Amino acid sequence: MTAPTSQSRASSGLQRVLRGIEVVGNKVPHPFVLFLVLISVIAVASLVLDVLGVTATSPNGEVIEVRSLLSTDGIRMALDTALENFMLFSPFGTVLVIMMGVSVATQTGYLQSLLTGIVNRVPKKLVTFSVSYLAMIAHVAGDASIVIMAPLGAIAFHLVGRSPITGMVLAYVSAAAAYAASPSVTPSDAMFSGLSTEAAQLAEPGYVVSPISTIFFTAASSVVMALALTLVCELVITRRVAALGEIKHLPHELEQLDSSSAGGSARERRATRWASVLLLAYVALVLLALIPSWSPLRTADGELEGGPVFAGIAVISSLMFIVAGVVYGKLSGRITSVQNDLPKHMAHGVHELAPIIVLFLVISQFTAYFNWTNLARVMSIKGAELLQQVNMPTLLLLLLIIVTVSVLDVVTLGGAAMYAMVGLVLVPMLFSVGVSPETTQTVYRIGDSITNPVNPFNPYFLWVLTLLKRYLPNAGIGTLASMTVPLALGAGAIWIVFFLIWTALGIPLGP
Repeated sequence: MTAPTSQSRASSGLQRVLRGIEVVGNKVPHPFVLFLVLISVIAVASLVLDVLGVTATSPNGEVIEVRSLLSTDGIRMALDTALENFMLFSPFGTVLVIMMGVSVATQTGYLQSLLTGIVNRVPKKLVTFSVSYLAMIAHVAGDASIVIMAPLGAIAFHLVGRSPITGMVLAYVSAAAAYAASPSVTPSDAMFSGLSTEAAQLAEPGYVVSPISTIFFTAASSVVMALALTLVCELVITRRVAALGEIKHLPHELEQLDSSSAGGSARERRATRWASVLLLAYVALVLLALIPSWSPLRTADGELEGGPVFAGIAVISSLMFIVAGVVYGKLSGRITSVQNDLPKHMAHGVHELAPIIVLFLVISQFTAYFNWTNLARVMSIKGAELLQQVNMPTLLLLLLIIVTVSVLDVVTLGGAAMYAMVGLVLVPMLFSVGVSPETTQTVYRIGDSITNPVNPFNPYFLWVLTLLKRYLPNAGIGTLASMTVPLALGAGAIWIVFFLIWTALGIPLGP
């Protein structure tokens, strides 16, 4: 009998750790109950801190006080805004609208047929990298990239005979943990550059950070992160998914895929070609419409930043899938009556989202209360002040900021909202010691991205958990975390090292 090698022992040890994460994580209450508990914590914490008179001072001199959720104003706010909080909760509209379109494209069989053709042309060994890098490209759609890529990753992996769970988790983590990595300029680049400009001008009036100021690094990062995610996925996640056991039931779209022939009939292939041509024409039309300064997709001042194209990306993406799905459905015979079948297919997507819609009800209240009490602002400013007091070498300080932001991202949900607060402290502070605003922005965005898919309070984490339950009905928070934690943190560590080397060599982040 062959003695186990040190590599196999290390691998089995890691799998035991991941199993531990699953067991512990699954002991966490149902997310609905968890957020009710967190709302109670906010209520008590805000009351105590309000009584103690805890405050924080922003860089512009504003004194921010913690407000009690249990005060008269707090209770009035909770009752007055409950419905508004839910209906205007950003992920709610994004997920709902996009999934209506994706549902049409999957229910008609278009996405399955399209991916079958693509996967048949991609070497099987490159499928993992291809799915991950496609998520990097999809970042141009903002948060919609997460919603679009997770189900597509599952389909792509199923087509090559691998677990759809692996593909779904890989696509989700690629879209979320590498959110700041993209081969092209994204809506987030425009948003963060605007915030960085505002913060930089506190130290140097007239300084401007453009949306392409970090494009060299973000484009290179998209390749590095796709490679890193591919490596961790193949070495760790495939074994973790295998340990979860056999999938007992496949979702309808995958069963439908299995029931069709590998290459599809001649009619289906023709339908796929025409639907794909129309899809590309749709994308080209949107891009061309962005060119004129008077375009309705731009602001009234002719600017792209803050324009309708970014605000309406979910609608634009959904229509893209609907148009392609309907064309495919009509040409393939999957749709006999557009007026009857189209609403039915869109409604199917809403039906699949029912569990996450219920969760969004409590998550939206939690987010609103956390912001109203000023707990998020006070925590962010106090954290930035703590970093300001640290005296250490620049590279070590940048590393500390990345780690700190990653931790804060789990507690405060991070994003541009947190950067709008901490950036006003970090950007001028680091600017004064020779660190450019572009570097500070990059440091923040790396930290803000890495822990996105491991945060159980993130609405998209809970949405992917809902998708996972379609394959493993007994899956819990721990089940998903046991896959997202090693994938995100493993690839994230490689990304951080890449950034430190890039910075040490003095390579410019952008033009």
